[in-house]
Amino acid sequence: MNIEYFIAELKKMEPSEALMIQEGFTGLPNSIMRNYDLEKKEPSMKKEERNVLYVLFNEYDLQFLRFQDFSFDKNISEINGINKFCSSSGTFLGFQYDHDEVVEYDFEELSIVNYCAKNIDSFLASLLKVFELQSLRLQGLVVMDDEKTNNSFFEKCVSEAGGVRYSNFFKNIIY
Repeated sequence: MNIEYFIAELKKMEPSEALMIQEGFTGLPNSIMRNYDLEKKEPSMKKEERNVLYVLFNEYDLQFLRFQDFSFDKNISEINGINKFCSSSGTFLGFQYDHDEVVEYDFEELSIVNYCAKNIDSFLASLLKVFELQSLRLQGLVVMDDEKTNNSFFEKCVSEAGGVRYSNFFKNIIY
């Protein structure tokens, strides 16, 4: 997946301010706007990095990118050989540089909680589906307990992520 595609697709999903006002918001909150319209920043490294996540962090401010209880970190940091890039209240998402399967780890024990995607490209592709569903919910176009829609998005996420191995993570995110 290239970065331009990810950014363009994310921008297309930005919730409608009018629909959000109908849902009780007084305006489109800045934090939500920043989630779908990532701010470009001055790159600090050369373009030759092959890992799309490193390039994304290098070229965009991701600290406002959020889904469920997860928030992208300001930077990718290393913890015992794991490249941590996204955090929740008790876990974080990371990958090992030589093996870019995305995994959810427990903060304290560094044990695996869930497998998220077979690689970073697959994770970002499935994350676009999560953001699409999140946008639809924010606009009141889909209710949280819409089983048919939730099942459809769950299946898309699991497929994009690489299969059934990643279903537990997306079950927690979608339902």
